[in-house]
Amino acid sequence: MPRFPLMGVLALSLALPVAAQSPDTVLVRRILRAEDRRDAGDPALKEGIAERDPRVALLARRAMARIRDPRFAARDSLGALPAPPSYPDPAWRVRYRALGPKTSDCATLRAALADEAWPVRLRAADLVTAACAEDAALRATLTSWLPMVTRRTRAAGDAAWQPAAHALVALARVWPVDARTALPAFAASDAHWVRVY
Repeated sequence: MPRFPLMGVLALSLALPVAAQSPDTVLVRRILRAEDRRDAGDPALKEGIAERDPRVALLARRAMARIRDPRFAARDSLGALPAPPSYPDPAWRVRYRALGPKTSDCATLRAALADEAWPVRLRAADLVTAACAEDAALRATLTSWLPMVTRRTRAAGDAAWQPAAHALVALARVWPVDARTALPAFAASDAHWVRVY
């Protein structure tokens, strides 16, 4: 490979203006360099401790402590970090998570199929197994979802065709005759995603 094009690229990159950096960024870099050199007399450390930004001041205090004590055992003297933000889960997510992959109690699944939140209902339908084959109410609930196969749109908090698809899969697992009876409506659907579900 010829060296001249490479040198041209290098010269061009040196000629391009470098983006201006904020004063904080420059100060942080100077503090880190002073810490790396173990230079307790560097003015960047004093500037950093006097900085208004508490993060920069903390970084400067930490650098001073590490310079003085290489083992720096007093990390807790810098104060506790603020707690990370937490956001409470909506109630339906808690109920959703309560339906673990090993949930097989038919009464629990039946109650979840009547939940107000569709994600919980669909999760319960996915967990129905042959252990619930004698549960007529559960079977009736799933069968009642099958006509939703023709829905294309949904309102907020409602569902479109997805309940019918989940019901079909659950019925195929436990009551295959019911699923086979409902299958032509899915196969004839004009919606591709319903046919392939």
